[in-house]
Amino acid sequence: MYRVQKVWKSLLSIWFVAATAVMMFRCFVAGAPEEQSRAVIYKILAVIVSVIMPGSMCAMAYYIERLHGRMKEYGIN
Repeated sequence: MYRVQKVWKSLLSIWFVAATAVMMFRCFVAGAPEEQSRAVIYKILAVIVSVIMPGSMCAMAYYIERLHGRMKEYGIN
């Protein structure tokens, strides 16, 4: 049962990152410049930011959860 929960949690995190990245990318690209060379650079940077932000949010949430588990393990709090 524990393994199923772990897989489910991982899939939900991947879905969250992907969905948030797509939504952010669409919002960023809506304001893209008209000039072709600048638009390509803008879109590349938009992809990078769109993936890094939700990914780092998930990483922080997992880190906090791991620390909380360790605190329980050591009897703190």
